[in-house]
Amino acid sequence: MPTTKKTTTTRRTTKARKTTPKADPSESLTRQFKELRMPTFRDQFQPMATRAQAEQMSHLDYLSELTTLECEVRRQGRIKRLMTRSKLPTGKTWESFDRTRLPMNVRRQLEAL
Repeated sequence: MPTTKKTTTTRRTTKARKTTPKADPSESLTRQFKELRMPTFRDQFQPMATRAQAEQMSHLDYLSELTTLECEVRRQGRIKRLMTRSKLPTGKTWESFDRTRLPMNVRRQLEAL
């Protein structure tokens, strides 16, 4: 028994699409960077884009600088947050540490590090 395929034809209708004015890309990017929690991108993409255009930077160089700045700001924030959580005294540093108070074997180990 032969099988028959039922074919359907679709009719395309073209409707006139209403063109909506495009939103300003900088406003859209600002909202997206806020949603993605990228504050440095949000604050710096416009000034850096202006500078990149003036210096004729490639888009990859521009993006690299912007990403590097975001990473550095996050790294500094992380260090600050961890220092606060550690509750270490703020004036203490390795340079101000009195090594003479340590036993001799611990001083030797510390020097070896």
